[in-house]
Amino acid sequence: MVQEPTMMGYINDQGSIFQYCLDHKSIYEETAKKLCETRYKKIYLSGSGSSYHAAVVSRYFFLKNTKTDAQSVMPNLFTYHEQIELLNMDPKEVLVIGISQSGNSLTAISVMEKAKQSGCSGLVVTENTSSRITEIGYPVLQMLCGRERVSPETKGYTCQLFTLYLLSLYMGREYGCLSEEELADRIEEAEKFAGDYDSFLKKTLEWYERNREEIEQAKKIGITGFGVNYGTALEGQLKIYECTHIPAVGYEAEEFIHGHIFAYDKDNYLFTIASENEAEIRRMIRMNGFYKEHITEHVFSVSDEAEASSEKDLCFENRYCEELMAIAYVLPFQVIACKVAEHLGMTTGNFPMVSLDWPARD
Repeated sequence: MVQEPTMMGYINDQGSIFQYCLDHKSIYEETAKKLCETRYKKIYLSGSGSSYHAAVVSRYFFLKNTKTDAQSVMPNLFTYHEQIELLNMDPKEVLVIGISQSGNSLTAISVMEKAKQSGCSGLVVTENTSSRITEIGYPVLQMLCGRERVSPETKGYTCQLFTLYLLSLYMGREYGCLSEEELADRIEEAEKFAGDYDSFLKKTLEWYERNREEIEQAKKIGITGFGVNYGTALEGQLKIYECTHIPAVGYEAEEFIHGHIFAYDKDNYLFTIASENEAEIRRMIRMNGFYKEHITEHVFSVSDEAEASSEKDLCFENRYCEELMAIAYVLPFQVIACKVAEHLGMTTGNFPMVSLDWPARD
């Protein structure tokens, strides 16, 4: 596995990480079997930063594949404001999944401590199996991405999604929500997706080069996504803002049109992410047309359509389920963050804040 310590190196490496996860899929199967000794009535997913965005996306994996009420929640809100006792269920029937790539996030640790104190079931998802969060006493599912030595998470984010997707599939099988045949089909699809990753990246880099001059002039960026890709929009916002310092905001696509749009003008850039839902696709086409006509010419879309209507459309010809496409759709925002930062002369290799007395790791 390539371990080039640069942001672009890790972006390149993501496909091989997905394959490595699949080569070790027995880990997810074994974890699912242990977890599913209890039939959970509620699943919380929590983490900070990119880990929270992974929680926002992956809650849909568990809703769909385990037919269990799943909720993403910011760690501080869970730790200090969520009232487990009001759920009217045995706390053991509540599964709390704490996500932290480093395993040393203060907020993720607090989530798992609150879960422990409340008597909930729990699972820690982390790359660092010797970290503080693993000392709380819950089972640990390791992210198989290796240590990420640059601060903006790329392979860590997508590995979190891929890890939780595979776990949700095996839990779905254990709960009888997926048949053996359906599980095999989903795993085969994930194998094909991993094999196609390089083509997704190639297409993304071609799209960026095609639009490089325009994108590099951006001063204000908005990103919209429906459903599962609301989390993708949030992650895109974070990557671009932290790497380039260009103000970027992620929105749920329909909510954007209800007020936020009034703050937008011809200098804003809009990136819209497609949905697999036919009604939402029609809405995106309608809204994109409105944005271009009345707001700004800088409108870019990301979808799995076979043909682009303009040079600004990034179209992935290879179609997969919406869970896997949410992983592919984050690619353009990772690439924009990396490439525009380079253009601006900003380094993504070492953020000074991380080496200071950073409160996130108190």
